[in-house]
Amino acid sequence: MKTNIIRMLTAVSVAALLLAACGGQERYDARMAEYAAIQPTIDIRVPPGAGPFPAVVLLHTCGGLDAPSPSTVMDWADFLVANGYAVVMPDSFIPRGLRGGVCQRPGSQWVTTRIRGADAYVGLRAAQADARIDGKRVAVMGGSNGGVATLAAANADMIKENGWLAPSQPGFVQAIPFYPECGVTYGGWQVERRGASVTTSGSYNAAFPVMILIGAQDNWTPVAPCQSMLKSATGAPMDMKIYPGAHHSFDSPSPGVISTPRVTNINNPGGLTTFGQNLPAREDSRRVVLALLAEKLGRK
Repeated sequence: MKTNIIRMLTAVSVAALLLAACGGQERYDARMAEYAAIQPTIDIRVPPGAGPFPAVVLLHTCGGLDAPSPSTVMDWADFLVANGYAVVMPDSFIPRGLRGGVCQRPGSQWVTTRIRGADAYVGLRAAQADARIDGKRVAVMGGSNGGVATLAAANADMIKENGWLAPSQPGFVQAIPFYPECGVTYGGWQVERRGASVTTSGSYNAAFPVMILIGAQDNWTPVAPCQSMLKSATGAPMDMKIYPGAHHSFDSPSPGVISTPRVTNINNPGGLTTFGQNLPAREDSRRVVLALLAEKLGRK
């Protein structure tokens, strides 16, 4: 259990150190450009019966789509399909040679927030090209690293800057990021880090409604930066539900909570990082997701 969950962890600070030691900015730029040119593969799953179905573009964690079973992303995929929603899952890692994810290995620094946001829109286009899916009723959702990608995909500044959406193309109608890192830059929401200290400025400009679901006790991607983000947010409505007593990965299908010093945590350097299932939060988050999807996407 511990090995499986730890593989789902990000290593942002370690990646930064590896970058500095292994070739600097030129190598970083070259690898990032290489990864940006590679398209994700797409896994599409639909409910039984005749479509077209509303859909969710589901963005995986740093563990990737080949994370050890039972994985949270596949658990959500099964749950959504069982409730009448098609699921579209872009694989951001295996096509880029990163089988097994990037949680504890070099690679995460090159699969940037912008690249993962772009992959979400490859997923949207795949949904809109599939006759079994109603391309005007598509939401985007992801947890942790996938939550960061979800916030990127919902940011109006990043959509415009990167040309992710054609003028006549229907966009996503709802974003549901689970425990994302809000203490990073998204378009006009600017973040400067000095160690564990975070300074923010500007505003997050939401292109469509965003609902963040996060644990109050999350010490890996803490609540405070998200609260600051929401206070200055512009554009479409943004909301957040905070689960008392819940840690990172509270929606995990595997019971148990782990505290470990063996992961890199830029928000709690040198301390323990705690993560794992909180059953009341997991169950309530499923109710919240289904209610949001029913309201914004409807049902078949």
